[in-house]
Amino acid sequence: MLRKPIAVLLVVVGLRLGAATPEGSLELGMRAFRAGDYASAIVDLGAAASIPPADLQTYVAARQMDRLQSFETALVYLALAQFRLGGEDDAHQTILRLVAADRAAPVYANLPLQSDAAEFETLLNA
Repeated sequence: MLRKPIAVLLVVVGLRLGAATPEGSLELGMRAFRAGDYASAIVDLGAAASIPPADLQTYVAARQMDRLQSFETALVYLALAQFRLGGEDDAHQTILRLVAADRAAPVYANLPLQSDAAEFETLLNA
């Protein structure tokens, strides 16, 4: 009788452990965003975008473009999720973080964004 709840618990714990990395958090955040669960997306994308400034400078200096792309992708979708939940000020602050990061290492123009991020250009230019 207890096998099913234990199996479900193990799956949930396994998913959360996978999110312990920025890449895992980005993946979970993207899934939540695409499912319309913007509150969960904000949590996971916020974790994916929580790089201390010193670490960001290390990535820039080392030209770790894949990590920088993941970071900026997380910021794009984080701003969209915040905006969709009515957090215009939070979305604006996230956009400012993206702009600052992109000045240090211009990767935004080459991000492999999907069509669900098309609205971001409108937010960026607002």
